[in-house]
Amino acid sequence: MTWSVWWRFGTDWRRRGDAIEATIPACEPDLVGLQEAWATGGTEHAAELATVLGMHSAFGRGSLPPAPDPVEHAESRVHGLPAAHHALPVALEPEVAHPLGRLRVLVTTTEWEPEFRDDHIA
Repeated sequence: MTWSVWWRFGTDWRRRGDAIEATIPACEPDLVGLQEAWATGGTEHAAELATVLGMHSAFGRGSLPPAPDPVEHAESRVHGLPAAHHALPVALEPEVAHPLGRLRVLVTTTEWEPEFRDDHIA
């Protein structure tokens, strides 16, 4: 499952979060990729959601602020994406245990505005 959680935009972001927490278990996904998840003051939306749902999490932060040293999740990589308009796009690549071996997954967010289509192509 993939879901754009729309950061903390809008006035009802907490209610939206409650709805997300209720909907994900009903769908019974094996994996969940969140786009536009937030991280502030030592907490991450993905980690909070994973705790509530009994899942594991990894977080891919954009280029600002700098990545932690040492790396928080050794089994995950964060790849910078080419962009002419924004300096923050990244793709998170966690490795997930699977009965047939390690499974690599890519999760990312891109700009939706038509004027940024050259970033999508890059």
